[in-house]
Amino acid sequence: MLVTLSGLHAQPLNSDLQSMIDTEKAFIEMAKTQNRRDAFLYFLSDSAVTQGPQGPVRGKARIQQQLVSDDWLYWEVAYSDIASSGDFGFNTGPWEYRAKKTDEKPVAFGEFNSVWKKQPDGFWRNILDIGISHGAPAGRVEWATTINPLGSSTNQNAPKGKENMVGLLEKDFLESVARDRNAAYRKSISSEVRMMVTGRLPFTGDKKLEEYLNACPVVINTRILGSETARSADMGYVFGTADAVVSSEGKTETKQATFVRIWKKEGSKQWKIVLDILTY
Repeated sequence: MLVTLSGLHAQPLNSDLQSMIDTEKAFIEMAKTQNRRDAFLYFLSDSAVTQGPQGPVRGKARIQQQLVSDDWLYWEVAYSDIASSGDFGFNTGPWEYRAKKTDEKPVAFGEFNSVWKKQPDGFWRNILDIGISHGAPAGRVEWATTINPLGSSTNQNAPKGKENMVGLLEKDFLESVARDRNAAYRKSISSEVRMMVTGRLPFTGDKKLEEYLNACPVVINTRILGSETARSADMGYVFGTADAVVSSEGKTETKQATFVRIWKKEGSKQWKIVLDILTY
């Protein structure tokens, strides 16, 4: 099933990172050669979090109810990172959709975000898959990963009582956001952060952060629904719901939104946001 990456990097990758990316590539290939529904059913974990019409959904029941079709959802890995335990990481990048596999041009575009966890049998499973939609991108992006060296993939374990530390980090962050959103982000984001909001192309890096945030919807009534931290206690994700106050053409409306954030303990041992998603 696995399709090895080629031409995406000059140096050999950490073997666990390579394995996770190869699994994503196999997922992409199966969606093309077979069909989108069966590909998601095969690669997602039984308790995976995906985006439904009313917010995040756990499990595959909604996907199982979908009919098999001849459409084509294609996505491409643009950025990847992995915890030092080597069994927990994420991929992100652009997607495009065609109503039929034979269609020459896509009719919709966006960014995918998938969190992967290696299972006891050694197989990677997608445990969270939530993206955004936006207009046609300007061009192709090159694959990259963190500039911070990856830790060795040893059998590390999170300190007792710290398995869900990302959830605690998120609570503190949301309290800071309520006081001053721009200041909270400036303090908490990584220099490598990738930020994604429905209708906008991704924002990468920490330059012109305030300009980007001021153009994004105001988010209120945030509610955390779940979180998980890698057993090496240096990476994890959190997701939940919120209300996004969207202003467009002189009109303002409140939309139900889903948020996802990935936190990572960087070289300074400080936890930073490396992926921030708001979709509605």
